[in-house]
Amino acid sequence: MKTITIFAIIAVSAPVFSQHLNRIIGGESVRPNVYPSVAYIADSSTSTICSGSLIAGGWILTAAHCLYGGSAKDTTVTISDSVIGNNPKLSIESYFIHKDYEPRSQKNDIAVIKLTQRAVGTHAKISSVRITDNMRLRAFGWGARNNSELVASTSLQTVLLETAPSSECKKNYPLFEGNGIGNQICTGKTPGNDTCLGDSGGPLMVLEDGTWKLAGITSFGAWPEGSKSSGLCGSDDVVGIYTNVNKYMAFLTTSTNATSQSFL
Repeated sequence: MKTITIFAIIAVSAPVFSQHLNRIIGGESVRPNVYPSVAYIADSSTSTICSGSLIAGGWILTAAHCLYGGSAKDTTVTISDSVIGNNPKLSIESYFIHKDYEPRSQKNDIAVIKLTQRAVGTHAKISSVRITDNMRLRAFGWGARNNSELVASTSLQTVLLETAPSSECKKNYPLFEGNGIGNQICTGKTPGNDTCLGDSGGPLMVLEDGTWKLAGITSFGAWPEGSKSSGLCGSDDVVGIYTNVNKYMAFLTTSTNATSQSFL
């Protein structure tokens, strides 16, 4: 389910939808010193590559499904705002998956990683902006750059996305409650631009007062039942589902013993 080299398609009944985990298509490489640092997370025991956000000196925010069933001792984190290069691999002390994470529906797809040492990099601040339909957002990640190149990128990628009308999102993912209403964010209407394999756990950011701040965590892609393009990132009919970080401040403060104000 988590490997960057294999597509994962999950069929869920009542209602039925297709979802593709670990998923930048149509983006561009990031220049140094422009955006917050993004974590490259690698688990050798499951061949998983994911992305994440540096939210404090020793803490990484990512998706629960990136860590579910994995091993802290086999997972390393590399921090960069542009290229992997020779940046050090950092070890993990422990991680915390949301207690109500649901692997089948991907509800509460959020987790934090505690590193064994402080990481050097620019922290991502969490946005307090309410996410609504038809908003421009920017995603980041170390994932695949096209559907035939299922390998991680060594240069950080970013792509502009837009939140889709909630009515459209519910056609693909009936469990979606609405942008700004439930605990998830839905993007779409940008064919050719999408997150893809290896981008899971990475940041979805919104421009707030001239600064890009953290709004969401890349979770999965959802296609209509029976779609011929199911599993293809950036297809005309895919929507992207992201965990709305601001809805989980209680989880963050409890897991890290930090104040909510320190993340804003």
